[in-house]
Amino acid sequence: MQAAINFEGGDESLLDRESGETMSVGSWLGCPVGGRHKIVKHLGTGGMGHVFLAEHVTLGAQAAVKLLASHCTPLLVERFVAEARLLALLNHPNIVKVFDIGEMVDETPFILMEHVPGIDLGEWLRRHEQLSLKRVLRILRQVASALDYLHAQGIVHRDIKPANIMVDPDASDAVKLLDFGIAVREGTSDVGFGSGLLGTPAYMAPEQVAGNGCGKSADLYALGALALELLTGKPPYDYPSLNLVLAAVLHERPSLPSSRGIQIEGFDDVMERALAREPGARYRSALEFVDALTEVLSSRRSSVPAPRATSARGLVRSAAPRIRHALALAGAAVAWFA
Repeated sequence: MQAAINFEGGDESLLDRESGETMSVGSWLGCPVGGRHKIVKHLGTGGMGHVFLAEHVTLGAQAAVKLLASHCTPLLVERFVAEARLLALLNHPNIVKVFDIGEMVDETPFILMEHVPGIDLGEWLRRHEQLSLKRVLRILRQVASALDYLHAQGIVHRDIKPANIMVDPDASDAVKLLDFGIAVREGTSDVGFGSGLLGTPAYMAPEQVAGNGCGKSADLYALGALALELLTGKPPYDYPSLNLVLAAVLHERPSLPSSRGIQIEGFDDVMERALAREPGARYRSALEFVDALTEVLSSRRSSVPAPRATSARGLVRSAAPRIRHALALAGAAVAWFA
């Protein structure tokens, strides 16, 4: 679930996936939130809860309200609260802000946070056949700025992906980084996260997939995977099966731009370093990576295909080598609220 997605909820009833009971979205409309806000509209739904639009009762200012689903366990409630407390400590223009945390009248936990206009990058890519190189680099630089700020605070996001990046096309592509549900302070244990893998496989670093713990370099890898997708149309490992993607991350070399028909001097080298198997071989910071990427692409100002761009755009994509053995990787978990 994204914290502040600005879109209309299409279904007026939501199924509680644990109990099988149907909950009415409309029953939340008009409910007070934290004494100063009231819920006015449903914005979105995820596996663990719901997001609503709220307005200040006297000022009319808008905010997003994230409500935890009724079936969530005490450990999930702990994670929910931890996310809010972590976000409340952060102050960066490209990171969503938290205003309050508490409980509704029925004791449902809520987070009151900044309402971010725009659309998440994943949905935006699905709606646009192409993104210009200038726009891609502008978006990547803002994400990189947010990541370097997080890492300076000792925090690892662990789930950098298009769906967790809000972009406002009406505000010069202003970016907000969302969903800190599995973020962790570097060097601390995963209390409350269970034993499964945490993250989104297409963007997970090898050490993250292997379950060896991950530091800020895992976020830098994910930023590289995001950049490769924005610039070539696909993430580093494009397989239909979750297990095949996880196996490829551990055992295959990532597909580089030249293997996808994009021949730009130095482009492969930058991406290969960003997606290096060893954390220490990657870039030292997110902005260092974006600077290197900008330098090698500075002479190319034409449009860059977005995911699922058609062959009419002139892209040549060679198929990645098939994995001849599958790993028995059970319990792989997609991101919380993804």
